[in-house]
Amino acid sequence: MEGANIILNRPKETIWLTILFLCMMNQTIYLTGYMACGKSALAKALSSSLDRTTVDLDHHVENQWERTIEEGIEQFGELEFRRIERILLRELPTENQILSTGGGTACFYGNMDWMLANGLVVYLKMSPSNLSQRIIADREAGIVRHLVDFVSDEDMTEFVAKHLFERQGFYGQAHHIIDGNLPLEEQVKALMLVLPTED
Repeated sequence: MEGANIILNRPKETIWLTILFLCMMNQTIYLTGYMACGKSALAKALSSSLDRTTVDLDHHVENQWERTIEEGIEQFGELEFRRIERILLRELPTENQILSTGGGTACFYGNMDWMLANGLVVYLKMSPSNLSQRIIADREAGIVRHLVDFVSDEDMTEFVAKHLFERQGFYGQAHHIIDGNLPLEEQVKALMLVLPTED
């Protein structure tokens, strides 16, 4: 019980700070940001560094919904997708995970407030031009994104810039902002510098 006595003999303010710090060390990390910014890749890289389980929220929704997001939205509408997304987000553990959210997750049904209160939220920020290049490359590779199906390659940067501006108020609330234009290993290093550790 020596460890317990070390904590209990401290002033109340220090006790609560210690408890808060210990909780923060195990908090789930929620990665947010616009589509194609690299949230899933960063989640996998962080998983190796932190020895935590990764969850891709979009994939989790598809598995539980038993259909792709595109199929579900076409059949039931986006609001139903967002409702299911909200429920499943809150059912996932809030400790010892790295969760890659969908591009719009933070913008609906109070999800951003909930993530801020229950974990460590990281915004992976990229410029509209770089996001557009990735989205176009993904489309050429056969990756379907219903949100930009109707947008031509020539208009993509303008569309992304306007849409990103609408979402910035949500993304910008994150605890930490990481430059998504950096190489993946540099993103991991930048994030490791701000994560709580035992040292």
